[in-house]
Amino acid sequence: MNIFEESLAVLKSKTKLRTLFKNVHIEDVENVLSRVQAVLEEKTEEVQQQAAALQEKQEQLQTIIQLMKDHNISLEDLNEVLAGKSTTRKRRDVQRMTFRYETNEGNEIIWEGSNAGRIPADFAAYLERTGKKRLDCVVE
Repeated sequence: MNIFEESLAVLKSKTKLRTLFKNVHIEDVENVLSRVQAVLEEKTEEVQQQAAALQEKQEQLQTIIQLMKDHNISLEDLNEVLAGKSTTRKRRDVQRMTFRYETNEGNEIIWEGSNAGRIPADFAAYLERTGKKRLDCVVE
């Protein structure tokens, strides 16, 4: 038990306080009492300030919520803006094509994909084996 807990245990008990102040002059007890009263007032004021700040924050939140409702803004919209994403995404126009190639076993495969990006391993092996380019394998 630390000194703070021991002091608090004494201050919470009327019997322990009587024992503590048994041989103390009344002026000293009044001094201690006035200091405790000052601490109580400071603590009360601090709690009131925190409550007022919380109340003000709640009022501001309600104002923001009402504005969002009035302007039809959702939390997702806010998240996009805060994350730096634009609400209208620009997509690359990647043309999808159909390719025909043969595997090492001689099976003919038709694969749909783009002229850029990753391709199946069989298709890559076919291109390497035949020396062709992707566009040479496009099915019209």
